[in-house]
Amino acid sequence: MIYLVGLGNPETKYEKTYHNIGWIFLDHLHKKYNFDQFQHNRLYQFSQGKIENTSITMIKPNTYVNLSGQAVQFLQKYKNISLKNIKVIHDDIEVPKFTIKTKMEGGSAGHNGIRSISSAVGSEYTRIRI
Repeated sequence: MIYLVGLGNPETKYEKTYHNIGWIFLDHLHKKYNFDQFQHNRLYQFSQGKIENTSITMIKPNTYVNLSGQAVQFLQKYKNISLKNIKVIHDDIEVPKFTIKTKMEGGSAGHNGIRSISSAVGSEYTRIRI
């Protein structure tokens, strides 16, 4: 099982902002691959489905970008997930427009959401930077 965590903010005023690219990307995959409806709990929204025979759970933290570590920590401990199965999708101003880059582990490069997650669970997860 792969857990795709899209960073974003829950209020509609952030819906189409660059900082919400993680949620926007998940919404695109959700529609394209016909995932289950998003369900809600206190810290995040989640949906399950498959992409090319790989089981995926999409996660949208409800904690705002800068506090994403709270949701990822709860998810990781509650489900006993290896950090290697968590892929965090986030905005990165250093990545050219319409480009996707991946990075294993490392620092936050000034991104408060990544800093929050790394502080909460460590840095051994994949970042998908858009």
